Amino acid sequence: MINISDETILEIVQCHWDLDNPEIGERFNEESARLMFKIKTETQDYLLKGLPDSVPETTIKSNTSSHLYLGNENGMAPGIFAAKDGNYYIKDHGYW
Repeated sequence: MINISDETILEIVQCHWDLDNPEIGERFNEESARLMFKIKTETQDYLLKGLPDSVPETTIKSNTSSHLYLGNENGMAPGIFAAKDGNYYIKDHGYW
């Protein structure tokens, strides 16, 4: 079960990405420990996904690398967007 508020999600989004007026569109799979939020902006919608920080960083790095290869490099999946610091994953409020 997700134990993080919409306000906290928006704080995380604003801290780590440069998005125009982000809003929470909807939550997905609320019964799961995994985060899935539709983030709406004036120009585009995004899907914010997260896993509990109990998942090893090696797993996160592997998933991110696979997603970059399939999505960003080969167009076989949706693109993944870098955070302000240039990284493709973050750790914040107990989630990756």
